[in-house]
Amino acid sequence: MQRLYSIAALALMLFMAAGCPPAQAQSIYKCVKDGKTSFQGEPCETGSASRQIASQSGAAGAESALVNVYTQALALGVQLGIKNAERKGAKMSSAQKACYQAIKPGDFHGVVQKAIASAFTPEEIAALNRFFNSPAGQKYAKRELLEVYAATGNQAPEPPPALTDSERGEIESFIATPTGRAFMARSDGISQVSEARVNELVTRCKGQ
Repeated sequence: MQRLYSIAALALMLFMAAGCPPAQAQSIYKCVKDGKTSFQGEPCETGSASRQIASQSGAAGAESALVNVYTQALALGVQLGIKNAERKGAKMSSAQKACYQAIKPGDFHGVVQKAIASAFTPEEIAALNRFFNSPAGQKYAKRELLEVYAATGNQAPEPPPALTDSERGEIESFIATPTGRAFMARSDGISQVSEARVNELVTRCKGQ
């Protein structure tokens, strides 16, 4: 279940390949009308089934645990990209560096919310949130992120949290569930949507 590692690595790779401060997350609504689903920045028109999936703060209650897992991985990839670029002698202005360093998980909330709502059913989102809100799920997510530091030649800020036998069993059991398998199979869609957002932020900072 290496999806978080892969997403962080994608962000790092895009940063290495590639102003103004990153844009704030905006409200996003999932609208369903005549059997067709769309996502938009304004409330749905009359006659559409409507569900707000992202708020101005970028946190959408029940979905926030899963969203945070993805957004933290993306932001980490960008920040490690900064360190790797500097280590390899890349030149950047103080304004560019400040712009890159200002990229935070919240800058990915909007696109990740939208991608999650499209990739997973409400039941799957609820199950994923329960897992990532559990002690075992939180430790799993943190261990995955910390592994990215060593894999990219960076010093992790702390050692990975130890897992008890019980927590290892919980993680393995979850991975074997239909929802766990769906997470593995469909996270590529999250990566594809996130790629455009990473490129957007990096391009804007490069223009500083």
